[in-house]
Amino acid sequence: MSASSENNTSGQLLCTKCNSDNTQNIGLLISAGTKHVQSETSSSGIGIGLTGRVGFGSSTSNTSSVVVSELASKFKEPESFSNKLQVVASSCGAIAGLIAGFNFHSFWTGVGVLFAIGIGLNLVLNQLLKSVVNSNEDKLKNWKKWSDTGYFCHRCGHAFMPGSDESYVFETEEQ
Repeated sequence: MSASSENNTSGQLLCTKCNSDNTQNIGLLISAGTKHVQSETSSSGIGIGLTGRVGFGSSTSNTSSVVVSELASKFKEPESFSNKLQVVASSCGAIAGLIAGFNFHSFWTGVGVLFAIGIGLNLVLNQLLKSVVNSNEDKLKNWKKWSDTGYFCHRCGHAFMPGSDESYVFETEEQ
């Protein structure tokens, strides 16, 4: 067993930086620091108009939100946006083709240009966005690995992977 994953007498993993036993699994840390809040608000009222008529109104509002602690937010899941980017690329291609298509006097020439420009632009944008999507997928895989098997030291703030020399790089450290 390597020194980075040694346990103390209580069986708790020791921090690879300061040897503290005040460590916690990152997945549990995220779960404990994330709260789903839902609330329902109801209101009602009665009004009397100038003509003496009485009116009654009521409403109900449902609100839901997610509250994340500052510590849990350091390990937030990267946003998955591959589908959103493909929709943007497809929309840009269709709009460009449509604009070009309306600038031709012949309907069928316009339709042909619409498809040619739309499909061409869509292919080019999707190809350009593929590297962005692949980079995002790598970030998601890395986050999943850390949330499953990574640990955080509450004493020194170091995040580590037991059994390796790998350390978590916080987003503020990447800049």
